[in-house]
Amino acid sequence: MKIALVHYWLVGMRGGEKVLEALCRMFPNADIFTHVCVPGAISPTLRRSEEHTSELQSRRNLVCRLLLEKKNNKPFIIPASLN
Repeated sequence: MKIALVHYWLVGMRGGEKVLEALCRMFPNADIFTHVCVPGAISPTLRRSEEHTSELQSRRNLVCRLLLEKKNNKPFIIPASLN
């Protein structure tokens, strides 16, 4: 049986990513589908799984800038492909 785990984006290790990490331990052969992944910001357990990213991964500089604006409480528009 194929298992897929889906997460919005993997850019750090907060609550949702820790739950995903636990699911990866339960299902070690599961693939992860996400919009963007920053490998240096996630745990080795998550990096071990095969990740499938969206076209936004190739535009990671834009995504990182949007995340920085979010941290600074500046509003930003989420691209339509994320909805």
